[in-house]
Amino acid sequence: MNRAKLQFSAEEETLLLQADWLFTKNSILGKVDSFFGEMAHTLQHLFLTPANPALPSDLLGSPKLSRGEHYGGLPYRILDFPRHFEQESVLAWRTLFWWGQFFSVTVHLKGTYQKQFAPVLLSSLHKGSSSFSVSLSGDEWDHDCRKYVLLSDRPLTDWLSDIPGAPFCKIARHWPLEDWPQLPVLMVSCYEELWKGFLKP
Repeated sequence: MNRAKLQFSAEEETLLLQADWLFTKNSILGKVDSFFGEMAHTLQHLFLTPANPALPSDLLGSPKLSRGEHYGGLPYRILDFPRHFEQESVLAWRTLFWWGQFFSVTVHLKGTYQKQFAPVLLSSLHKGSSSFSVSLSGDEWDHDCRKYVLLSDRPLTDWLSDIPGAPFCKIARHWPLEDWPQLPVLMVSCYEELWKGFLKP
């Protein structure tokens, strides 16, 4: 048996002897869960409108909320809706809360969905907001969209020429955690802007 002493730094010992900060953490995450529940309802209303049949019905199942503690060593919440994940085919709208980092909305496209939606979506967004960033390479499951390339930093023709050979296409917008009070309005506006891109002929 290893008889090494269990040792803590002064900061670790302070936290070890207190419980209030954990209750506060749980309260924060509970509020994020409630907020994401509201966003799920907003997305269902947006996508399930009969007049907007842009997505196949098999994508529009129940929203999925994933909870974890260790994305980059930090707690997170992920809301996926609509969602379709296969090895060679992905379409997902992913809303992320990452403790100490940011909130984000990402559209993840791969395979047939990438071919169908990425060109029209990028074309629509390139004409409008400059706040979206794009990833066409690297780690497909790296959600740190601060590493992506700003959509407006490249001509649209360059993006469109790269899409066919790219392994995936991720389009994202993020907000600092300090924007929490405005997030309901900001996220709904983002969802609507992305959805208009999906509806383009």
